[in-house]
Amino acid sequence: MSEITVYGLSVSPFVRKVMVVCAEKGLNAQNISISPRSIPDELKVHSPLSKIPFAQIRGKWLADSSIICQYIEAIEPSPSLYPADAYDRARALWFEEYIDSGAIPNVRQITFQRLVNPLLLGVPSDESVVAETVANDLPPLLDYLEGEIGDREFYVGDQLSIADIAVASFLANIMHARVDLDAARWPNVVRHRDAMWQRPSFAKLIEQETHTLKALADQAAAAAS
Repeated sequence: MSEITVYGLSVSPFVRKVMVVCAEKGLNAQNISISPRSIPDELKVHSPLSKIPFAQIRGKWLADSSIICQYIEAIEPSPSLYPADAYDRARALWFEEYIDSGAIPNVRQITFQRLVNPLLLGVPSDESVVAETVANDLPPLLDYLEGEIGDREFYVGDQLSIADIAVASFLANIMHARVDLDAARWPNVVRHRDAMWQRPSFAKLIEQETHTLKALADQAAAAAS
């Protein structure tokens, strides 16, 4: 029996972030696939904003990926994913916030048009919206990340932190939406991303998500034929 149950679609960068944190800490976490649009009535009390993820952790309920991750860190502090140094910890939280409240909302249309519309709603994607977002909204976000990571292995300090997990989880959705990053323009972002995705915590999830999205695409194509 899982000691942690995470509710939400695994292709959500927020759900993925929580699942990776659990995997990095060696915790047994189960993911129950639930869309924000279809949270059962009996579970809505645990997600009062009707967002994912929300989680049951050893019998206790929490919502919001950042809150969930910090709670998991508190009850399972090793290996630590939050720096001990006060400034480094603040920086790690900043990068998580930059992704969660800045990057993801600013380029949401990429995944909405390429994944949500055609695969879940049966609506054709508007490629003009995708093209505009990729050309105008995504590059400044990546430019900042490129400057911050530089030639370092991690965004903060000398070990893996929530900052690295948040960034790599966000970029997984960009990949699933079939947007390639220019390795000549953002070489360090791509280097860091690839290294993170090779970690078992990410690799297993991304493989599962790729199969799920392919199955949805096949179903959508069959329904349209």
